[in-house]
Amino acid sequence: ELPQLKGTQDYVGVNYYGRFYVESKLFDLANPKIHFHDPRLPDEVRSDLDWAIYPHGFFQVLAATHERYGKPIYVLENGLADEQDDDKRRQQFLVTHIREIWNAINHAGADVRGYMHWSFIDNFEWAEGFSARFGLIRTEYENEFKPPLEKAEVVFATDMYLQKNGGFEMNDGMLTYRNCLLYTSDA
Repeated sequence: ELPQLKGTQDYVGVNYYGRFYVESKLFDLANPKIHFHDPRLPDEVRSDLDWAIYPHGFFQVLAATHERYGKPIYVLENGLADEQDDDKRRQQFLVTHIREIWNAINHAGADVRGYMHWSFIDNFEWAEGFSARFGLIRTEYENEFKPPLEKAEVVFATDMYLQKNGGFEMNDGMLTYRNCLLYTSDA
């Protein structure tokens, strides 16, 4: 730790995708097993990568980050690997996670200033290659990466839900995701 850097950061960046589970044995604590979902809950909602989807954990992370650092927060990554073209699961993911940002701001006092969805388009993931589909816009790898199939349903449904249910407004770039929303919904 460098004393001259203490307290000089402008903001705290948060990446949140879900929760992990740690399993350990009392007499072998040095060798825990890490699970991306609860092995005892076969019906737990998961992404295509078998990661547990837990929206309330997002609120908990944002509230704890606010409590610990007292700095503005930018969500730098939050998204879902979902290969389905209907995007129903992604719609639910976005609505529930953006709701938790709203809860963190209004109930925990978190100063959340930006939200970047991972990812705008499908991309190459270091661990999964091209198999994980995080994008709001689908990349057609089989067709020389063109033309993309736009998933405006996600954007439209999330926008409509947030407007109808008193969700976020676009204030000073509060949710940078909303910029993408306006851009892609015209497709």
